[in-house]
Amino acid sequence: MIFSKAALAAAAMMASSTVFARRCGTPGMTPDQVTSFNTLATKAMTKLTAVKANFQKAELQDVEEKVIKVYVHVLANGTKVEDGYLDESQIHEQISVLNADFSSAKLSFNLQNISYTIDKAWADGLEEYAFKSQLRRGDYSDLNLYFPLTLPDSLLGYSHFPVSLTQDRQDATSPKDIFLLDGVVIRSDTLPFGSYAPYNLGRTATHETGHWFGLDHTFGAGGCEGKGDMIADTPMEASPAYGCPVGRDSCPDQEGLDPIHNFMDYSDDGCMEEFTPLQKAYMHSAFETYRQNVAGP
Repeated sequence: MIFSKAALAAAAMMASSTVFARRCGTPGMTPDQVTSFNTLATKAMTKLTAVKANFQKAELQDVEEKVIKVYVHVLANGTKVEDGYLDESQIHEQISVLNADFSSAKLSFNLQNISYTIDKAWADGLEEYAFKSQLRRGDYSDLNLYFPLTLPDSLLGYSHFPVSLTQDRQDATSPKDIFLLDGVVIRSDTLPFGSYAPYNLGRTATHETGHWFGLDHTFGAGGCEGKGDMIADTPMEASPAYGCPVGRDSCPDQEGLDPIHNFMDYSDDGCMEEFTPLQKAYMHSAFETYRQNVAGP
């Protein structure tokens, strides 16, 4: 079943008041990742048809569409909807949202398989290594989406940034563990027509998949004078945006208003609608560097 945009918008109005949730549990970048991703941000510039002064008109050049295989894993507490047992039509609608949101970035998603597991701890988002090591499918270039009923600490979702599976690591994390833990975890009521309004249009999956491709939050780290998200065409932002605060300018001494409509902010689902040109190019550079044609260890 494919739902109309009007129906999705109506679903966003189900809540009587705005839910101010800690949207994302993706861990911050390590110093090594910051260095590597700064390099990738520079590399991404070459994929654009415009220079920094004209980013608004920039488009990807000589970049072929990448089709990402997707494996979905539903982690439920029982076989009823209230137990987190998602209907397949809802999962297909989530994939449709991903395809729509990433289409201008020349990235698309092809659903390969849906698995269902009944396990109380996993349905609560616990025992991450256990459920991922048992359920993960495909290569490092394939996206695994895990949909538990809920998550600890009021999280809506989280992901892991891509890293090299071959280079020597200083944090003692094995390539096998990096591979197994890879993927995106999203509480199931944030999918389209879920009950967690105003975060129920499927944009949590878009946000976390952005991390999977290597994007940081638009507000980055360090406030208005910090590193930000290392993307040159996203304005500096001091803190996450909630709701849809049009005209918000948390860094008045920096150029541009806050990017509240960007998928990598914390705005309501109905407010999110874009990636910047350089974010799109960056995702391709990160994918080609870390994931493309990379099998598991």
